[in-house]
Amino acid sequence: MGTKKIMAVILTIIACMFWGLGGVLSQHVMQTFHVLPQELTMLRMSITGGGVLIYLALRKKLPGKEFFENSSIWKRFVTFAIAGLVFNQFSYLKTITLTNPGTATILQYVAPILLLIYYCLVGKRWPKRKEIFAILFTIVGILLITTHGKVGQLVLSKKGLVWGMLSAVGMVFYHMLPLPLIKRYGPLATTGIGMAIGGLCLSLFIHPWNHLDLMNGHFILWLVLTVIVGTLTPYVLYLKGIQYLGPLPVSLIGTVEPVASTLLTVFLLKTSFVLLDYLGMGFILATVLLTVHDK
Repeated sequence: MGTKKIMAVILTIIACMFWGLGGVLSQHVMQTFHVLPQELTMLRMSITGGGVLIYLALRKKLPGKEFFENSSIWKRFVTFAIAGLVFNQFSYLKTITLTNPGTATILQYVAPILLLIYYCLVGKRWPKRKEIFAILFTIVGILLITTHGKVGQLVLSKKGLVWGMLSAVGMVFYHMLPLPLIKRYGPLATTGIGMAIGGLCLSLFIHPWNHLDLMNGHFILWLVLTVIVGTLTPYVLYLKGIQYLGPLPVSLIGTVEPVASTLLTVFLLKTSFVLLDYLGMGFILATVLLTVHDK
């Protein structure tokens, strides 16, 4: 493995650990300051996107005239911003409010199975043996987490489960949509432009500045931490990993995130999990390993 690929692996691991911490920070902000998921999504994306664009402008690395003249590029960026970033972030934060960061992250990692099903349908083929096991492991894992083995009796709210599955769909879009953009503009510009577009679109409907009583130094400090740790840094580093390693190896390394998120949820938020929760998480993590290894 070359130096660039080794560095990409390290950066991806750091990104996943930051994402795990970002989920915990996001829950703290939403609970402490009564910020809604859609409001935090808008703030995170606007601040991140604006900050990256200012940085690129100062470094004179903003895209050239062809960016503004090529409508297909704009359409790709808008699609990535809405389906790949807004949808992914909002559904994940919504799942956190209905469950906890650890559970939300684990449910999000059903995404590799959704990718597998998609490729089977597009390729008009049946799943391979390992892929069938991966699908079964996912079903077992979700059942253990949501029912604790008592089928028909949910221990996880239905809304939490639905939003968790939607966050997995959002993660699929996040993996698939930006690849042509990363190749053309790089991970930093792709992240910044996508975040800025997503934040701008959300600001047309969501106005968190109506809660001006919350805009104190304490809130701003936690918001900046959430933006830097949970949004800007991991998104850029993760896309850098995809650029050099490809989506599937990055998905394998991504198993660091649910582990980190679960441990941080237990130790920092004092959230308790039972043995069946950990067993269900293990099945879903095994699913990711099986899926990527088979590729």
